[in-house]
Formats: sequence, structure tokens, C-alpha cells
Amino acid sequence: MELRGLQQVNFEPIGTTSCIDWFSVSLFLDDQHQVTGVLLDLWEP
Repeated sequence: MELRGLQQVNFEPIGTTSCIDWFSVSLFLDDQHQVTGVLLDLWEP
């Protein structure tokens, strides 16, 4: 799936005290604002 050029919305936690607790979820939206892709980014030591 090609995600380049789609609108991207990112969610990250606030108030994390450690990089181990950090994560990010990115939603990729098409022209009709429908979710067409999801990316989960977890940090691991």
C-alpha cells in the first residue's frame, strides 16, 4: 500500500517518564478522510 501523499495524523502519549513507555500511532487518511493505513511505532530497549 502506498501511504505517500496521504494525510497523516499522529498520536503520542503525553506525560511519559521513560522512553520505554513511549509509542506512536499514525493514521493515514485518503481524500474522503477514511483511514486507509495504520502505523504503530513502539520503542524497545
